[in-house]
Amino acid sequence: MKTKTLSLRMEADEVKMLDEAAAKAGLDRASLLKRLLRRGYADYRYESACAAYRRGEVSLSRAAEMAGLSLYDLLSRFPADGLQLNLTAEDLRRELAS
Repeated sequence: MKTKTLSLRMEADEVKMLDEAAAKAGLDRASLLKRLLRRGYADYRYESACAAYRRGEVSLSRAAEMAGLSLYDLLSRFPADGLQLNLTAEDLRRELAS
């Protein structure tokens, strides 16, 4: 995979906390940052997909696609996040069949 170098500015105390966390995890700073960015981006995708689904802008299957999750995985997270299905039993049957 082709990689690119990114640059960012952080406060000195933030860098210190980041370095301490990296040392505790047995990682270098760059590896920890990559891990945190990936996790944060996954959370962002999920939250954006859920918000679009809540507003009725996307279907359940599209929300799962936006979140990068299977339909089952998306549905399994709904109760913990206080989300409810915006569809009838027949809508759900169609979603699961597709």
